Order: sequence, then structure tokens, then C-alpha cells
Amino acid sequence: MRLTRIIFYLFAATLCLTTLSSCGGDDASGETFQPQKVSPEIEKFFEAHLPISGNSDCFFKSEKMEADSAVVRIINSMAELQQLCYVPVELPQIDFSKHTLVIGWKEVPNIGYQIATQKLLVSSSSAKLYIETKPLGPRYPAFSRLFFWGFYPKTDIKKINVKVKRNDIGL
Repeated sequence: MRLTRIIFYLFAATLCLTTLSSCGGDDASGETFQPQKVSPEIEKFFEAHLPISGNSDCFFKSEKMEADSAVVRIINSMAELQQLCYVPVELPQIDFSKHTLVIGWKEVPNIGYQIATQKLLVSSSSAKLYIETKPLGPRYPAFSRLFFWGFYPKTDIKKINVKVKRNDIGL
């Protein structure tokens, strides 16, 4: 009787874990996109205005966010990009007929990070931006902003969830 009960509980636990793991995972039926190459002028602009550490001089001035979340903007036109800037700045010419800009920031603890890799997974029901970082070395502020940006093939997605994997190896 006791052996039967143990087998029943193990079977029930396995069934529950299998069901939960299939519900919470990534949508494997989606497409994965790497950031597209852009002109040196565009790259230089975003690297100058979205620094590796510190604050941006024209984007995301005083936005507050909940803990463990990210501020993300999906930009599909020059007008939307101009709206995002809180100070007048000369923007590079960007062809938004073929590209979508994903731009944002996330607060990260204690050390400076830079983006090592990023990819956008788009499915019929959701979109996720996966970012992997590498450390810059010890930093002293309690938290710093990790800015990210990338151009992807044109899409009509309205919301993106961001997952950041911090690699703190060697610190």
C-alpha cells in the first residue's frame, strides 16, 4: 500500500512538473533575429548618446520603473525617435521602412556592464529581447543603467519583454 502511494505521488509530481514547464517556456515557434548592421554614422550616434555607464544626454531622462523590469521603446519612424529625445539633437538619417529600432535601459547592480550579445525572438503571441552582458570591472554606484539598442527587421510588435543575463565572471 505504501509503495503504491509513493509511486502515485511521484507520478503526480512528474505530471505537474511536465505541465508547468511546457506552459512557462519560450515560444519555440518564433523567429530569432540578431541586430542588423547599421552605418557607422548611426552606430556612432547611439554609442555617444547611450553610454556604457552613466546617463544618456537625450534619451530616458527621468523614467522610473519597477524593480527587475526594463524600459523598452519600439521605434518605427523618425517622428517616434524625435519624440523619444527630450532635448533637441541632430538625429542621423534612418530608413524605418525596413527596420524597427528597439531601444531601452535596465537598472543593474554594482558594476558596469556592456552588451555582449542580444537577440530578438518574435512569435505570433509575444516578443522577447535576450541580452547577455559582460562586466567592465568594479564600479562604485549601487546601481547603474545598462542601455541597449538594436535595429531589427521591420515588425509590428507593440510590446517586448526583456531578459538580461549578467555575466559577473572574474569579479
